[in-house]
Amino acid sequence: MSIFDLRRKSLIGQFKPVTGRPHDILFDSASKTINLVYQGKEYRYLFDGTCLDQEKWERERVSTYSGYDLIALAENRLNVLQGPDLAVYNEPIDLLKEGLQRGVSEYTQARVHRLLGEIYHRCGDNNLAISHFESALQLNPKIGVKKLCESLKKAQQAD
Repeated sequence: MSIFDLRRKSLIGQFKPVTGRPHDILFDSASKTINLVYQGKEYRYLFDGTCLDQEKWERERVSTYSGYDLIALAENRLNVLQGPDLAVYNEPIDLLKEGLQRGVSEYTQARVHRLLGEIYHRCGDNNLAISHFESALQLNPKIGVKKLCESLKKAQQAD
């Protein structure tokens, strides 16, 4: 997207909107903003390309994702998270669970349960970890958590 000042014959700004190609564009030269319109939704940008409604766009975009897209987003978020604090993992956990609800293959369901089990195990909630590992194993016995699941069960029995 290129924005020109026609009176001065100069380029004001040029950027690629993160929200994609709009259906309509509304300019507000007083506030130096542009509203990009997409099927009833609007996102404001400054002339330099800064999206003023980035968080709103992220929320609305996620609401239209397929189960697979949500799971991929959760996996990307998990790649940068560390530590045993379960609260840190709330968003990816919610995305994974929502991904399951939107419908995915059994193979993907098993992967999601494995991921959830790994999160809960990392955070010390071995009851939930075992539950998710067992779900993963029921869906795909070759998911790669059988030994860990058995080890966690034995540790619980020893306590």
